[in-house]
Amino acid sequence: DKDAPTITSVTGNPTTWTKNDVTLTINGAKDTGSGLHATETYSFDGGTTWQTGNTKTYTGNTTGIVIKVKDKLGNIYTHPEINIIYIDKDEPTIASVSGNPTTWTKNDVTLTVNSASDTGSGLHTTETYSFDGGATWQTSNKKIYAENTSGIVIKVKDKVGNIYTHNTINITYIDKGTPSITSVTGNPTS
Repeated sequence: DKDAPTITSVTGNPTTWTKNDVTLTINGAKDTGSGLHATETYSFDGGTTWQTGNTKTYTGNTTGIVIKVKDKLGNIYTHPEINIIYIDKDEPTIASVSGNPTTWTKNDVTLTVNSASDTGSGLHTTETYSFDGGATWQTSNKKIYAENTSGIVIKVKDKVGNIYTHNTINITYIDKGTPSITSVTGNPTS
């Protein structure tokens, strides 16, 4: 037996973004001569280590995966290199949130999320920003407040559902009330 084993396929490598672990599976491995090796059958690191199982799980993006299959006599099949590049477990980031006044104003306040980004899958296209802790989502990075509001929790979501939560914001300097007086004194009546 001088022939290397054969396989049907390697499956599991995603072609779109995911936030889940990825499991590569070697399918249909066989050897028509001596048969597959009993204990050192599969390698997912170019032959450095061997295992009996035909699967390996990856928790992050990994390049240069060289899969090998060995028969009983040491003949080895080498699969073309695989790169896992679509795992995104990192939350998006934002540079800052602007618009919260530090002095009194009688105007509405617009909070703006500045420079949100995601280096993996990218920002979600429709449910990108939440200004209520994730209860509702919007595409706009701005929210207008007409009155003082406490406990504003801003969140930003990427395409696979990773979420960044910004520090809680309290708007405390809006004053739209009309001044009032309780009485006027000093005007003589006689």
